[in-house]
Amino acid sequence: MSVPPWSVSWRRVDGRGRETFTLAQGFRGWTLSGTVHGPKEEGLDLIQYSVKCDEAWRTRKVLVVVTAAGPPRELRLDVDRWGTWSANGSRAPELEGCKDVDLSVTPSTNTLPIRRLGLPLGSAADLLAAWVRFPHLSVQPVRQRYTRLAETRFRYENLDTRFSVTFDVDTLGLVTQYPGAWTRAPNP
Repeated sequence: MSVPPWSVSWRRVDGRGRETFTLAQGFRGWTLSGTVHGPKEEGLDLIQYSVKCDEAWRTRKVLVVVTAAGPPRELRLDVDRWGTWSANGSRAPELEGCKDVDLSVTPSTNTLPIRRLGLPLGSAADLLAAWVRFPHLSVQPVRQRYTRLAETRFRYENLDTRFSVTFDVDTLGLVTQYPGAWTRAPNP
């Protein structure tokens, strides 16, 4: 399915942040890009990111820039066609086996496994994701499970921390409601 660039906005349900996001289809895949404004006291005042995926929704390149007190900090992740990850130019063997990136400050990266897996109703899949935590930009592998509960409803489980949430998406796989964290703002 070819789609024009699609833009959405999310608000944190606690009122302490917002995000503007764009999903764009390119010649050889997809680009997810966003700008997150969060609480300054948490070091999340401005975060910009871009995630490039291939046609099968496999993560290939990630750039995150955090602007807080002091100079901007960057994280670059690259994944070659054999699934070898590197972080800021150095090989990252701890991320071997990861298929997706999961940026903890945005609901957008839930779209990656939803689209990549294409789960039928009632089915589930386990995966390994490169979980980026903020504001430190630390990256670690995390075991996850996605279950498709209805046409536009999924359950996410972090199998390492036992965190679980059921959330709703639109037909593109973009989150509309993420209880306790994010809600989608009406499009202008």
